[in-house]
Amino acid sequence: MSDESRGTVTLDHVGLLVPDLTRAAEDFAALGFTLTPRAAHLDGDGNHAGSEQCSIMLRDGYIELQEITGPPGSHLLSRAQAKHFGLHIIAFGVADARVAARDITGLPLSPVMDWSRPVRRPAVEGEARFSFFVADYDPADEALLCWTQHRTPELLRDAAVLDHANGAHAIAGFRVYCEPSEEATLAARMVAAGGTAVAGGVRFGAAEIAIGPGSLPRADWPAGPFCGDLRISVGETGAAATAARSRGFAVETHGDATCLDLFDPYGIRLVLEINDPA
Repeated sequence: MSDESRGTVTLDHVGLLVPDLTRAAEDFAALGFTLTPRAAHLDGDGNHAGSEQCSIMLRDGYIELQEITGPPGSHLLSRAQAKHFGLHIIAFGVADARVAARDITGLPLSPVMDWSRPVRRPAVEGEARFSFFVADYDPADEALLCWTQHRTPELLRDAAVLDHANGAHAIAGFRVYCEPSEEATLAARMVAAGGTAVAGGVRFGAAEIAIGPGSLPRADWPAGPFCGDLRISVGETGAAATAARSRGFAVETHGDATCLDLFDPYGIRLVLEINDPA
């Protein structure tokens, strides 16, 4: 995508594949996050698309907890969760999906699709409609790359869903763990997606995707490339750490960052960073 035509490409959201959406929602709520009600993805014909989700809406980006509910092997990401649960969707925000799909070069892309999901909250009700397309996907990839245009953004956020007990307000970034020999290729892929190269990674708006070997927190993490260390800007971490320990998750504190090891159920380490919103 050329600098002249790409416009602003942001990190719209990340998607975590989870084994049990109800249990995942309970765990993340215990950590101080407010979640939207469970909803099914609907394809362009209004049919169930084989996945259901709850979202943690933030002022800058959001986290989608997604369970594949269709028949085994029927969903594009069925092969991904067979490898491990965790962060398998990197969704970039674009103003116009069809323009973005036309302007991206160097990545094989799907056609643009128009999907929706119902929104049923006390203050908001309707069908959240979005247009998106994806890059050709292989389970060996770091994640499914997706570009999303929200056609009904007014349905996504209201005061209730942005009110998190832990003060969460933004996705700060995450790491793509990989071998040193893969760094340049993966960085170029992210730049082609619309990001800006920075030292050690690629930036999308305020969020930074670090790329490289890093320091694996556990020896049994998957072979790279894979996404981990999801960093969230929050207001406080004490209650989340207490709740994590009570639910059997290991907790480490490094300065203003509290690392919650959610690998066993959710394939991710969640890094809560105290950072007041600007």
